[in-house]
Amino acid sequence: GTYMGTMYAVDAVTGDVVWTTGGFGLIDYSSPAYDGSAIYFAAFGPGYEGMYVSLDATTGDLLWQTWLEGQPTGSSVAYANGYIYGTCWDGYLRVLDAFDGSVLQKIALSMGGSTNSPAVSDGWVWVEDYDGNVYGFFGQMPVGLIVSPLKQLKEVLPDSTVDYYVNVTNVGIS
Repeated sequence: GTYMGTMYAVDAVTGDVVWTTGGFGLIDYSSPAYDGSAIYFAAFGPGYEGMYVSLDATTGDLLWQTWLEGQPTGSSVAYANGYIYGTCWDGYLRVLDAFDGSVLQKIALSMGGSTNSPAVSDGWVWVEDYDGNVYGFFGQMPVGLIVSPLKQLKEVLPDSTVDYYVNVTNVGIS
């Protein structure tokens, strides 16, 4: 996508533009996630109001668009098991249904916000907030991990160890 709000699909072999779809405002640092038939990304609409968008990967047709109550987004989203995960400047991780874009869960991360892109690995969704906290969520299940200490001291030698504590918290409805 571009700062002018246009998403492009480019043929990987020829480099030809397959389709373009515009009108999304600023697409800032948002590489799309892909599930085999659709792409998903975050964008700033008018007045920096954030939105999540899904387009048909073959045609570029708009599948859905979800506005975020006046909060801007500035990161890529992640796709896993039928869900879209995205952060926002208001400090929440949002879980959206990939089929229709409905917000299924809004999980508080930090009052400082987050523009970190969630990552998916082995069924876990990982995200960091502005305070340096790292959160892990098992798929769409609302069990979260907070890893502490947040940072390792610079004086630590390569062969030394750092103790980390894991706090498992139910952050939603189980």
